[in-house]
Amino acid sequence: MMNFFSFFKWIERFLIACTVLSFALLILGQFMMIINPVDFYMNFAEKIEGKTVNFYEEFPEMRVASQNFQSVFATITIRLENFSSLEKAVLLINGKEVADFRKKQVTVKVSQGDVLAIDGTYYVHDLTFKVVSVSENVRQPKKGQIVNVSGDVVVIGPVELK
Repeated sequence: MMNFFSFFKWIERFLIACTVLSFALLILGQFMMIINPVDFYMNFAEKIEGKTVNFYEEFPEMRVASQNFQSVFATITIRLENFSSLEKAVLLINGKEVADFRKKQVTVKVSQGDVLAIDGTYYVHDLTFKVVSVSENVRQPKKGQIVNVSGDVVVIGPVELK
């Protein structure tokens, strides 16, 4: 019976020691936040302070719109014309891969100045793409524009909004 209570006393001492150690580490961490060089490495918000974060650069896959997408933002739809599906042909926006043409057609959200391009370097045959629709506030690229890709990256052009 006495051995049972000594085990609980040991657990109690262990928990008290862990609590005191955690409190001491908390105080030490707070003290280190006062020191400027250490503060910079411990504080994530300070590292990104003053930097603009472009959501679409961080998450380019979020540019792809669903088929029944109704938007107040600018959208462009590009369709693969001479094949039914090409998984390795990809649409690039500002040099970042956004979507592939495995569903033949891609609708993406765009902003002023975004540079659209199609990467067909995986394929040795000629690929034909067409801009099948643009939202009303898009001046460039034009609806109906044809883009021919022959095993390379072809720039459609920068997006111009009205």
